[in-house]
Amino acid sequence: MRNKIGRNEKCPCGSGKKYKKCCLKKLSQELYFEKMYKLIGESRNEARIKQCLHPNVEECDEKIIKAHSIQNNRILKKISTNGEVCMPLSKNNLPFVTIDRYGRKVASVFTGFCKKHDKILFQPIEDREFTKTEEQIFLYTYRTFAYEYHRKLEANNFLEIMAQKTVNNHDNQLGFELAIKDFLLEKKEFDNSIQSKYFDTLINRVWEFENEIKFAGSCFYSPEKDFEGKRIQSIENVDVPLSHVFLTVFPQEGKTYAIISWFKKDEILFKSYGCFLDKLNNNERKNFVSNELLRSGENIAINPESWENLSKEKKEIFLQQLDPFLETLIGGSDPRENIGISLFDL
Repeated sequence: MRNKIGRNEKCPCGSGKKYKKCCLKKLSQELYFEKMYKLIGESRNEARIKQCLHPNVEECDEKIIKAHSIQNNRILKKISTNGEVCMPLSKNNLPFVTIDRYGRKVASVFTGFCKKHDKILFQPIEDREFTKTEEQIFLYTYRTFAYEYHRKLEANNFLEIMAQKTVNNHDNQLGFELAIKDFLLEKKEFDNSIQSKYFDTLINRVWEFENEIKFAGSCFYSPEKDFEGKRIQSIENVDVPLSHVFLTVFPQEGKTYAIISWFKKDEILFKSYGCFLDKLNNNERKNFVSNELLRSGENIAINPESWENLSKEKKEIFLQQLDPFLETLIGGSDPRENIGISLFDL
């Protein structure tokens, strides 16, 4: 008895169609996606970068660790259930956004620091209560930057590897290369502050909310317009570096804090933007933080029980906001708006 089915024979599924016009096509698609998921997984592993981003690399120890971009003991432990948190990162190399559970020991980690510098540099925020000092605000902002910069380096590496194995996508590659170039300029600013221990290099807003939230996260974004639609900077002009805003949100000591920061060198550029931030009321601030975090980042850790308690409709809105193409589609949408889901409602 032969197992091979002829392309022009009737399909064994009983549809009455020829095999080539029925299940053969489906099988080919399944095999294609199976191979692609495997290829993506292998390429991601090959693209991993282990390096210490601290400016004094000559003082590094040899061990590059999995550093937490969201504090493990102070924050992830607080919002976890049975040692787990939910994050919008697929474990199965899927090309679309999904929510998976991660143990807090691996949630939000990146291989961007050696053991020595991770411990020494971030000690003022790891071992001390947040009291809004310049150093603490700087370190929270810097860790957000370091995580995002490291992600860009690995993403660019991933695209180079995939280009060698499949078809090169120059547009995506160029985008990451330009982003890395912009980040390098800001890395010099951060490095100078770390080496000089002069932390008064940022303009920031520290918002304090009552009660502890059931999530934590960080992201960066490049505002093109202020809240009235006035042009701030253009992403189309590749000859002019983009300036970034960094956002970090976390619960601590019965309250919730949101830190919004940018460099003093961009004071004039973001002057109107900062003025509008100051005018937001409490609800608008919550909408702003939630919307920017959902639209701009995947580094969000959520309490699993709070996620499961969301309605199907709210989960769908949540995942739609995390779509990487959404920001392009919605363009100048007002981040103060209530979009039907807020991380603060978890």
